[in-house]
Amino acid sequence: MGEDQPYEGLEPFRFPEVGRPAYDVYRVGGGRPAVILLHELDGLGRSCQRLALHLSRRFTVYTPTLYGKLAPGDGPNDPRRMLHMLGGVAKLCVRREMYLLATAKRSRFTDWVERLAAHLHDEHGHQVGVIGMCMTGGVVLAALPHPSIGAGVSAQPALPWVKKVGNTARRRVSIGLSESELEEACGDPTPLKAFRFLRDEACPDERIAAIEACYSQAAPVRSLDEPAGSEGKLHPTLTTAFRPKPKGFEPRSYAEAQALSRAAVDEAADFLFDNLVGS
Repeated sequence: MGEDQPYEGLEPFRFPEVGRPAYDVYRVGGGRPAVILLHELDGLGRSCQRLALHLSRRFTVYTPTLYGKLAPGDGPNDPRRMLHMLGGVAKLCVRREMYLLATAKRSRFTDWVERLAAHLHDEHGHQVGVIGMCMTGGVVLAALPHPSIGAGVSAQPALPWVKKVGNTARRRVSIGLSESELEEACGDPTPLKAFRFLRDEACPDERIAAIEACYSQAAPVRSLDEPAGSEGKLHPTLTTAFRPKPKGFEPRSYAEAQALSRAAVDEAADFLFDNLVGS
């Protein structure tokens, strides 16, 4: 696989074909049901693609790239990934998407996800699942009431930012939804499951409590307990299983973290499958 090429089996298409906003989406798998997989802040790179391939054993997976192209490199310390992420965030800022997502205002990207879900519902003939991670974890929370979505997974929802910047009581308890979205979401019966590492300050306890209080049909939040020596250093819950070891981690500690992540991926897949099959 070249730097700018997806893994074999991921087939790109543009959605929508006409109109804006439009994003490239990669499809993989031929199973039932369909699942939309939204990438993290560092873009649609190899770790997210590996997750998509893993999930495609049971689902047809659709994973869009918000940044216009695939993320280069493979390691978390690769400077190309940082440049790609900064460039992608800049694009979102120009389109005001990052501002809207980070300030509890309705985002056009949430509308786009709902349009894609409706399209896939028509194409596959059943409700779809949606997975959001990090900056897109809140998109799942906002889109969950849409009739085309039958279940959702929100992994370490990190907006609005609280780590290093914006660490206020109000932001820590916020789940990133506008007032109208909160009114629609709270009490919505659509099944939801959330994941995070227990001491992840980017997804604080107060936010998790707010999610559990708002979503009446939410399954218990899975807070993964970090291995010794990694407390507070782990953020991605579902893609850690598919990422190389970052600097600063002992190999054994990171191997344990990857095992926890892989178990979370399987738990998320079981949750989606059980709630979507037959819908």
